[in-house]
Amino acid sequence: MKTGAHGYGSTGRRGRPAGLSRVRRFFLIVLLGALAGLTAMAADQILSELTSGYFAPLRSFHLVIYLGLGVLAAGLVHLACRLRRAGGSLPLVSVYSYALVIIYAFPLFVRAEDWVYHRGWSIPVRLAGGAIALGGYAAWIWFLTRVVSPGRKWPGAFAGALTAAAGLALNQNVFYSPLAPAALASDALVLLVAVGIAALERANRRVRLVAATSVGLVAIAWIATIVDLGTPSAVDRSRHDHPNLILVIIDTLRADVFETVLEETEEGREFRRSLGGATWFNRAMAASPWTPPSMASLMTGLYPPEHGHETRKVVGAKKPVLMELSQSVPTLAEQLRDRGYWTEALVTNPHIQRTGGLARGYERYEYVGDAAIQLPVLWAFSSKGVGLFASHAYEDARVLRRRVEARSTELGRLDQPFHLWLHAMDPHEPLAAHLDLSPDPVNPPLTEMQRLYRDEVRFCLRELGRTIEDLRERGLLSNTVVVLVADHGEMLPADGHDTGTLQDDGTPKLYGHGHAFYEEVVRIPFVIKVPDAAAGDRVVDTLVSHVDLYDTLAALLGIEFEPLPPGRFSLATRVVPGIDAVPSASRTFTVMSANVNGPQQLALRTDKFKLIVYPEGERGDEFYDLTSDPLEQSNLADTQPERVAELKSIMELARSAMVEADSQSPSEMSPETLERLKALGYVH
Repeated sequence: MKTGAHGYGSTGRRGRPAGLSRVRRFFLIVLLGALAGLTAMAADQILSELTSGYFAPLRSFHLVIYLGLGVLAAGLVHLACRLRRAGGSLPLVSVYSYALVIIYAFPLFVRAEDWVYHRGWSIPVRLAGGAIALGGYAAWIWFLTRVVSPGRKWPGAFAGALTAAAGLALNQNVFYSPLAPAALASDALVLLVAVGIAALERANRRVRLVAATSVGLVAIAWIATIVDLGTPSAVDRSRHDHPNLILVIIDTLRADVFETVLEETEEGREFRRSLGGATWFNRAMAASPWTPPSMASLMTGLYPPEHGHETRKVVGAKKPVLMELSQSVPTLAEQLRDRGYWTEALVTNPHIQRTGGLARGYERYEYVGDAAIQLPVLWAFSSKGVGLFASHAYEDARVLRRRVEARSTELGRLDQPFHLWLHAMDPHEPLAAHLDLSPDPVNPPLTEMQRLYRDEVRFCLRELGRTIEDLRERGLLSNTVVVLVADHGEMLPADGHDTGTLQDDGTPKLYGHGHAFYEEVVRIPFVIKVPDAAAGDRVVDTLVSHVDLYDTLAALLGIEFEPLPPGRFSLATRVVPGIDAVPSASRTFTVMSANVNGPQQLALRTDKFKLIVYPEGERGDEFYDLTSDPLEQSNLADTQPERVAELKSIMELARSAMVEADSQSPSEMSPETLERLKALGYVH
């Protein structure tokens, strides 16, 4: 390495030392390293905004990690320089640039090793995969510094570090697989942009300006295309009479705990007052026991086989395959956007990403996630990588409330109706204690998990109630339909159900979701509040399903959506009597499918009965009389075979009427997706 005229240890005229003292050199290295760490943090945040639509919420220890990595990297650069050439040094800007290079070296190694790990290969192969990634990174830095910008090497080193940062961000937040065609195309463009940045050092000022502008515009255009940042549709955006729509999803919220919290606690009563005059459906059923299929049913009005967003077994695949939402299926957001609505989503579930299709139609889509999930450098050192610190599985409803408050001013300025999707995760594991809640007057003794789950529900309702009140004070609810619904419920050990699914230690999995169709997993809250509702709540005791929301919203918003197959039931007349010219009949049964864990299951729920079947024969049928056995503790399948056969015929008829989604290329779960599912309890 050549001694730079502006280095921290260069020699002066006649060979006399012109460098800094050891103490000053130490502080200079620390300063340069800290600057490199701050640059990496800024780059990761900007790339997070570009690739996921959200600046990750940083905590104080995250800043310490970036600063520490930067200082360590700068120290390694200095040490390498000293070992290679005694007394030598680098220009200050080169120390800074090479420190950036080192900061991104370890995340690249961990990402490659982790990707190989999820292919099922051995530890030596995993380490070899990481080493190959590092070798490729080193070769890329050599090419940029020696070939593209050989005069002053720092532009090449700087561009190489940004290459790694951009590639990691795209792989982490956009693409399921780094070998997918779109991922490889994006990597190629990132490399091209890096070459352009490194080559600017060799051009005159005017050429540099033109080249930098061109490279920047190309990069922005490509990223916008890849991540679908969304541009306003070519539709009439003038104000009209259609109401706004706020869709609030509380992940993993079982109906029975929701109902008792509303009745027994201060947080529940306050939340109920915030939705005064709402219609409460007390027998609502999820379409699936886990998030992607259920959310897709809410957003399309279709059952999982019809919209296709579910896990399926694929010949030759080692792991479950998550199918993308069929491109032929229009989503709620797409139809509202095309009819003049502004569509926006604030989502805290890390499994609801752009690539699955649920974000289609949202002109602004923010994943409100933990920084260690969003930012590659933090990911590598968190529990997802080497385990230096624990990452949060999701951000809580308080953070979501603050994001809504930050966005409400912009929503209030719109000259068009808006649709806002809010997705809260608090009742989902891992459960956390909330010490600032009011005393809980519950009388029956609760297990620790029951108490934590109930407290998470109370906390979530308190924060969402405050969100609703804030929107009301800003005048955003005067002409707004508010819907609250859960994607599914949650099984707790105290429920006493053994589904045959085992945990990693071989013991029965008695909690969670995604692996069973018992009431605690599939009976969900379902609430609709319309503008100018009559005083007093309306309670509706009729069977409803996720798939009924689509037609219900079409009637309540006064919009004609794409027609759905038969078997859906608009609930609009039960919310606003007389709104439907021909009121929909009541639902007599609903079907459920698409579990992600355990043996494949199908379920049918009527007003009085529940049937669960196992098509592949791992277990016997389960049949429950919900009138006399609401907790589903007594399986009557062997004693009432005629009733079981009758319900099976109804189930088969209903499923035969479903037209399966268009065939599509499945997206194998990426290592990151699998890690997220493990953190949330979907995969074990």
